[in-house]
Amino acid sequence: MHSLLLRTTEQEKDLLVAGLWERGTLGVLETELPGDVWELRAFFNEPFDATGLFQAQAGPPPAWRDEGSPDWETGWRQAWEPLPVGRKLLLLPAWMQPPPGYPDRLIVLVHPGQASGSGYHPPTQLALEAMETHLQENDSVLDAGAGTGILLAAAAALGARTLYGCDIDRAAAAIAHANLSGCGIGAHIWTGSPRSLAPRAVSLIAANLNGVTLDLLRPEFARVLRPGGRIIASGFTERWRARLEADYAAAGLHLLDRLEQERWRALVFSSAP
Repeated sequence: MHSLLLRTTEQEKDLLVAGLWERGTLGVLETELPGDVWELRAFFNEPFDATGLFQAQAGPPPAWRDEGSPDWETGWRQAWEPLPVGRKLLLLPAWMQPPPGYPDRLIVLVHPGQASGSGYHPPTQLALEAMETHLQENDSVLDAGAGTGILLAAAAALGARTLYGCDIDRAAAAIAHANLSGCGIGAHIWTGSPRSLAPRAVSLIAANLNGVTLDLLRPEFARVLRPGGRIIASGFTERWRARLEADYAAAGLHLLDRLEQERWRALVFSSAP
């Protein structure tokens, strides 16, 4: 077993991870470093020539390491643990049995290493906490940037009725669909954007994206949101907060809530009834 070590920027990380999955990686470990740099270690059965393959490098060229042990997957899995989020949710790696001590938690199965959004990164946790507070039973939910499908899995656990998810990356959309189907959760997943939805199609939108994308998608969010619906916007830092608040307010959306964890921020908006 061999691992490929890369460093990339936060902006390019998700595309790079998707590219690794397309090349057949068996798993990806993501580590956040200072200066908005991410270190990725991707595992493969055999090494290949990665020179020039990935353009979004923020450090030295890709480097291979011989892991040597056939038990690498066991060690990798042991690095993950159940994680309580908010008041109601428990993130549980898909290969684990529910642990004792959390009898009242709603279990959300996660698939670490696939696409983006394992749930162990603060922006995803902020989105989950906001969803726990602002999702209403029988909501129709759109996850814009579905990643692994974790937000839709949580929405189902919290009582949502209809689930939609989109991602501009075909591999991520396929992963989200497979993960949700494997958990017995029915969802409409497609490669693309919210433009595929009819006006006023959903009552809650969850978007764990960067500040630029959240601002660009604001008109589409407003178009597909029902009167009285809510938007959960996460995945940005403090420097984007004031701009997003102002731009969403200009679109007629009312600020309901602010959340923060470490340097990350999340905002919740609502449309007029």
